[in-house]
Amino acid sequence: MTKKALLIGLNEYSGDISWLKGCVNDVVQVKGLLETHYGFSGDNIQTLTDSQATKAGILAGLDWLTTGSQAGDVLVFHYSGHGSQVADNGDDEQDATDEILIPYDHDWNNPLRDDDLKAAFDRISPGASLTVMMDCCHSGTGNRPAPAADADLATLPMSRSVDPPDEVRGAIELLEALRNLLGWRRKNRFKVVKTQENNVLLAACRDNQTSADAYIANDYHGAFTWYLAEALQATGGHLTYRQLAERIGNGGQGYAQQPQLECQPASFDRQVFAPAA
Repeated sequence: MTKKALLIGLNEYSGDISWLKGCVNDVVQVKGLLETHYGFSGDNIQTLTDSQATKAGILAGLDWLTTGSQAGDVLVFHYSGHGSQVADNGDDEQDATDEILIPYDHDWNNPLRDDDLKAAFDRISPGASLTVMMDCCHSGTGNRPAPAADADLATLPMSRSVDPPDEVRGAIELLEALRNLLGWRRKNRFKVVKTQENNVLLAACRDNQTSADAYIANDYHGAFTWYLAEALQATGGHLTYRQLAERIGNGGQGYAQQPQLECQPASFDRQVFAPAA
């Protein structure tokens, strides 16, 4: 049995994408968690931060993560950074959008789509287990919330979302209107990881919400990643996916996001990062 993890965190971006503060801390926190509580070797954990996390770098990391997988392997993919949406190019989304990750060298004309993730995860061997953790926004709307008059601007949560440009938003709206007329089926975000029975998706928020880059314990972290790690550390790593999702939701109630657990029913009560039965 092999345990492998690809951990990605982007505080810095090229171009005009706004910078974040807690994503690299998320990578450090999750790496320590996997090594301390789940027996992952440092040699089998690949981290990509800031300028390392280009589109090509992330795709190469996905190749490393998925190539050669076998039954019984445990694979982890964690992403902390900006997320957004573009017009669907695969005729598989009624709402006319593909979710995208925002790599360091993001290009609206050549984005890193959820379809790219699915293509990588399709290569995983049946019998292996994959856990995907996404600490980014899926809604593509909203930025920093309006502060109260006496707020400390240095410690306000920031949104891990990038608004699509007007031309991208226009293309989404036109395609969505057409597909609504044609009666297309609703979006299924779990399609990204649904290729194998043992795959699990833990998302920081609903599709119509933003995830927080938050000031916690005197530093910045993803609120989702922070409470995920806190829950696992407090129990020595002994939680099922159902229990973990409940604890993340309870811990992060001060943020306007609701973490989501998406998997096959048989995986709800499987131990976190455990091999498939």
